[in-house]
Parts: sequence; structure tokens; C-alpha cells
Amino acid sequence: MKRSRALLLLVLMLVLAAALAACSTQEKHATLPNDNGNHGGSVTDDDASDDDTSADDDTVTDDDTTGPTIELALIYNHDTTAPDVYTTALQNDKIHVNAVLEADVPTADFTAIKVILIDDSTDWFDTGAGSGTARIAALGLPLLGVYDGGGNLFDNLGLPVGWDTGLQSDDSATSVRVTTPGHAVFNTPYNLGVSDGSVLTLFDATTFLRYQDLIPLPDNIVALAERDVSTDYSAITLENNNDIYWGFEMGPDFLTEVGREVLVNSIYYLSKQK
Repeated sequence: MKRSRALLLLVLMLVLAAALAACSTQEKHATLPNDNGNHGGSVTDDDASDDDTSADDDTVTDDDTTGPTIELALIYNHDTTAPDVYTTALQNDKIHVNAVLEADVPTADFTAIKVILIDDSTDWFDTGAGSGTARIAALGLPLLGVYDGGGNLFDNLGLPVGWDTGLQSDDSATSVRVTTPGHAVFNTPYNLGVSDGSVLTLFDATTFLRYQDLIPLPDNIVALAERDVSTDYSAITLENNNDIYWGFEMGPDFLTEVGREVLVNSIYYLSKQK
């Protein structure tokens, strides 16, 4: 009987030791999405390489994995596919796309919205009282303006960079040269590992680009990236720390993974400005 008890005790100890060894080697985020290359995976991936602070590495309280979803208002008009295309591009990064027709902007509910993205399919012809332009101005939410649609709205709002201030157009652009590598649009939540002058290919097919000569820069303008083939021409700009203008004609389905990550980073940065 004593021998049987001793044998049973030995078996239980071996089972416990094996269980402890398995726990110590198991990856705690094995069920989360895989990394997608050199940029650390999506923001729902609990990897140290995409943490946005040094104090929350790889823990269950990592703010990359437990932070609230960003409510994004996508204002579109002629391109009825825009809501689906943006949703597909952003759905794995805790960004919820709320589609708003340009005509509905004056009466739409923006209560929960953190960032407004203006698609290039919009017009902004009406600037009077009760117009979409007037409503956007009254809201004061951070804006991400794209190509002519975003540029026209920025013009109406009196922002320094917009469609009318564009000096040149490029019909075959794909890349930018980084001019402000330390900015969050290149580092959070996706760390792109850029330095001053790094070239990023944003699109996998050529697209149109409206770019501006902003030398010298006004005090409230930061040139985040410039046209790759010619220096001193801004392609992506930050205005008043609150609004970003993408001079590229946006096609989220044509974005490279790096381009998509810059778009996600831009939205995350703007979401923290209000």
C-alpha cells in the first residue's frame, strides 16, 4: 500500500512539473493575429514591436490591444464604393468607419466621432450658413483631407494647404520622402523605422498627386513627407497640429501595406488631438 501511494505521488509530481514547463514556454499571445512583416502586426497584435510605450510591453493591459475603437467619419459623395473600401483597409486596426454622404453632413450625428476623413469624391461647393462646410467648421474635429475633395474643403475653411494652393500635379506618383521622421504618423502604432530622407512606397499603382511648394514653411505647417522625385514639395502636411492633408488621390485598395500603416498612424494621431 505504501509503495502504491509513493508511486501515485511520484506520478502526480511528474504531471505537475510537465504542466509548469508547458506554461513557461507557451506564447501568451499565440491566438492573436500574426505579424505582417517588419512593422509589428496590426494594432490588435500584442507584440512588443508595436507597443507605443516602453512601459506596457507585451502585457494583457497593453494599450494597443485594450484601447477603445476610434470612431471615424468618412465623408464621401460620388464614389459609392468608398465606405466598403475604407472599412476593408481599416477593419483590423480598431477603426470603425461611419459613412456620411456629403449632402447629409449638416444634419449627421458626429457625437462619437474622433476624426473626419474627407474622401476625394466630395465637392464642397456650398459654403454658406447651414452648409456642410459650416458644419465641419463648427464641429472643430480633426480632419484628414484627401486630394481634391479634402483640398476643396480645406480651402473653404481657410487652411493654408488645400487644392487651390497646389502648384503642380503629378499623374504617376507612388512614393514619398520622409521629412519629419520622429512624428507619430511614422511611428505609432506602427513603427516604420524611418529616418530623415527615407523613401516610402505608399501605393502599388501610380496615382495622382497634388503637391505644394511650402518653402519657407508657415509656423503652423509641418511637412511630414515630400514628393519623392523632387525635394521641398510637400505631399503630406500637418496643419495646426489638428489637420492632415494627403495630396495623393486616395485609393485604399491600392495602398501598399506601408501606405496603409501610414494612413492608420495618421488617424491614430489625429484621434488624440481632441
